Amino acid sequence: MEADRIFSAEQIRVHPDLSKIIREYTKAVIRSNPLDLLEFSHKYFKDLVDSQEEKSLAEQRNEYDRELAQNASSNERNES
Repeated sequence: MEADRIFSAEQIRVHPDLSKIIREYTKAVIRSNPLDLLEFSHKYFKDLVDSQEEKSLAEQRNEYDRELAQNASSNERNES
């Protein structure tokens, strides 16, 4: 993975969520004071990704359920 060279501060683009992610991660490290920081970090970020995937799946299921309910409601109105 080759990174683009940075020659000035104007070239740096920071993701809007980075500050919050780093802040929460730092608090977790301070609270846990792990012996193996790399192992802790791996698990922390893996768990974060897993929880985001679960949240995304739940949102998709909710959207699907809403669509089913809307379709059922439309079908009932059309049959009347």
